Amino acid sequence: MDDTLVNATPANTLQMIADSEMQAERMAQLYAALSHCNQAIVRCTGETELFQEICRIAVEFGKMKMAWIGMLDAAAGTVRTVAFHGMSAEYVESIQVELDYHSSFWRDPVSDVILQDSPVWCQDFQHDSYILPLKTRAAQYGCRRLAALPLHKGGAVAGVFTLYTDDAHAFDQAARDLLIEMACDVDYALDNIRCEQERRHMELAMRDSENCFRELFQKTPLPYHSLDIHGHILEVNEKWLCLLGYSRQEVIGRFFGEFVSNESLAHPAYEFPRFVSAGIITGATFEMLCKNGSQRLWTVHGQIARDDDGNFLRTHCIYTDVTERRKAEEQLHLAARVFEQSSEGFMVTNADNCIVMVNKAFSKITGYAADEVLGHKPSILSSGHHKPDFYRDMWDAIASAGYWHGEVLNRKKSGQLCLTWLSISRMLDSAGQHDQYIATFCDITGRRAVEEKVEWLTHFDTLTGLPNRTLLEDRCKLAISMAQRSKSSVALMMLDLDNFKHVNEALGYQIGDNLVSHVGRSLTTSLREQDTVSRIGGDDFVILLPNTGADGAAHLAEKLLNQIRQPHRLGGHDIGITASIGIAIYPDNGDDLDTLTRRAESAMYRAKHEGRNSSRFFSNSVQEQTFRKLQLENGLRRALEHDQFQLHYQPIVSLESGHIVGAEALLRWNSPELGAVAPSELIPIAEHNGLILPIGEWVLRTAAQQMKTWLDQECPIERMAVNLSPIQFRQPHLKEMILGILAETKLSAGHLELELTESAAMEDSKAAIAIVEELRGFGIRISIDDFGTGHSSLGHLKHFHADNLKIDRSFVRDIADGPKDKAIVWAIANLASNLGLKTVAEGVENQEQLDYLRELGCHEAQGYFFSRPVAADEFKHLFATLSPGAHSH
Repeated sequence: MDDTLVNATPANTLQMIADSEMQAERMAQLYAALSHCNQAIVRCTGETELFQEICRIAVEFGKMKMAWIGMLDAAAGTVRTVAFHGMSAEYVESIQVELDYHSSFWRDPVSDVILQDSPVWCQDFQHDSYILPLKTRAAQYGCRRLAALPLHKGGAVAGVFTLYTDDAHAFDQAARDLLIEMACDVDYALDNIRCEQERRHMELAMRDSENCFRELFQKTPLPYHSLDIHGHILEVNEKWLCLLGYSRQEVIGRFFGEFVSNESLAHPAYEFPRFVSAGIITGATFEMLCKNGSQRLWTVHGQIARDDDGNFLRTHCIYTDVTERRKAEEQLHLAARVFEQSSEGFMVTNADNCIVMVNKAFSKITGYAADEVLGHKPSILSSGHHKPDFYRDMWDAIASAGYWHGEVLNRKKSGQLCLTWLSISRMLDSAGQHDQYIATFCDITGRRAVEEKVEWLTHFDTLTGLPNRTLLEDRCKLAISMAQRSKSSVALMMLDLDNFKHVNEALGYQIGDNLVSHVGRSLTTSLREQDTVSRIGGDDFVILLPNTGADGAAHLAEKLLNQIRQPHRLGGHDIGITASIGIAIYPDNGDDLDTLTRRAESAMYRAKHEGRNSSRFFSNSVQEQTFRKLQLENGLRRALEHDQFQLHYQPIVSLESGHIVGAEALLRWNSPELGAVAPSELIPIAEHNGLILPIGEWVLRTAAQQMKTWLDQECPIERMAVNLSPIQFRQPHLKEMILGILAETKLSAGHLELELTESAAMEDSKAAIAIVEELRGFGIRISIDDFGTGHSSLGHLKHFHADNLKIDRSFVRDIADGPKDKAIVWAIANLASNLGLKTVAEGVENQEQLDYLRELGCHEAQGYFFSRPVAADEFKHLFATLSPGAHSH
């Protein structure tokens, strides 16, 4: 047992028990404060929050009157209050602690704690030796005792934790130990906070650094990527993506080789292992594939990132896009090649106009080697043919516009003149100052000759050397323009050689061409200097006569016709030929070349139609005939397409029985625009434009169909006569066409009679005889039409096995009172009888003609005396009316 308790009085014992209980309570409070302090240390993240919590816990749980914490400002030599609890702000502001490191007197507890780095315990600081200016104020709060404990950061004093109380036993040894432990816990917390702050600061610094690096990485103008050890992409920057056109999601994780062209694919497979081994790569070039299919050329500079143990982490590769540079290099190389290999001469002079560079073409064109001209002026090439004004104008243009081009006549080294096309350009340096001249030139001597030849061919006829239509038109415009001003006339002639095709056929095209040239030269000799004779094609010439009226044109036309009629000695032949001339006059007949030519041509055709070897002036009647012909030609084409043709039938009557024995099919055309068109007008045009063939086939088919219809209706008729044009008769497939129609219509060949004109039958007698024999072999009848109007050969006629001979209406018309016509008809009838041919008289119009024909023994007749040509429906009624002795007008 404690001796104190044994020897104590009861009163003292009670006091001791009370003191013990109070001490136990103080310790419990201090332990509670210590526990809350540790919790605050765990909870608080900053010094300010922690210091405020420590002061609060000391007052509320440690039962102190007041508590404050001051932190050392070593530079200022003061202690600054940073947290307090249990006291007023006014009191806190009154706490001024200044450190005096050199004085050992008049110090306060806080200074001692700082200077001595040990706690200070004041059990009654009101009577203590410390000088404390705030003693009085502290007493006002009932505070007589004080404890000041040093706080440390990193082992050095950093501040003071000061506690105030009025409990006389508040700072016994046990309490001191707990408070020291609390201060140590705060020291630990301060170090942790300092470390955490430093960690956070470092983290922020690293983050800032990383952001700065990432900004630099992303915004760098060079492409960048990072690869793993297998060559897969870990990271790329915006420039990489922008140049190739991909998004980040499209490239991350993919093999780098997927973005390299096939031509460069060997590089990744070869270079990457070397890169990994060497740790660095410099200058390798890759053709990168853009997303749009294009390619870019990149060179790479890269390093390997490794950890402290040397293990591979990743690559860092920066690329330089050299696409444009490579293109520029290629362009430069191409320019150099163009300079050297161009067919044009290049010459470069300096600012003093001395030659500093030439190419191979320069030497080839001029004959000068490079070393012969370098340092010389370009005037070494001067021919002396250009005046000083020419060169002054050239250099003025270069000075003002920067370039000049034109033709220059130079002289080669050999002395030969050379026409060149020269272009000179002025070159400026980077400062815009005149630096050099570049001249390019080519030899156009040969080209100029070709151009002159082309120009000649454009305006002249190659065969005769006469002006062609292009030049004629220019001269005609000029002549008409001058005539308008002088109120004069212009005559235009169209001259065409008559039957020129016979010359070609008989003597060949070479002789024909020579004749055309000879006539052209002959025409030229007869004209004035201002006149123009032009060949516009074939054997056609146009003669333009400025300031010439109708009288002058007529006189010249007669002169030209006489001149052309003279024999032309060509190729050992004396060729006689004539011409037809048509004349049109400005302004009466037209005011341009096209109109005058057309009207002169119309007049020329009129001259041909009226016998050839003559001239005719254009007239309105000629124009009307030409226009009528054009209308008929256009109308004929539409008529066949629109089924506008009809056939009328004229009966052929036996003069012995009076019965109808046949019908002649005659073409009729009633045009909606032109009205009824006579066959005599229709047929020549159809023969001229070739429509006679389809029209003739239509006539033959339609007539055959009608004949078959009448036969099926048991009409008493023997044959259908159809006229064949000479053009039809000469077509190569005549037989096939006729037989095809007979088969198509199912008409027997014996019911078809083909009428040939005398001229068609005799034109090529041997061929005609062969065709006729072939047709007659199928049973088709042949009749010679219009006999006596052509040029028959009786020798050929005897071999021409026809069935009928038709006497032309021109002979029948006047047999009543024309003894000559009677004699001709009598001769034809006797000839036919002797050759075993039937005779058919055309154009019978009266009884007297009919009686005479019967008397001559003519077999058959047709004409208006019996019937006009009528439509098929009307023709049927003729069988009843035309009986023996009966006739119809």
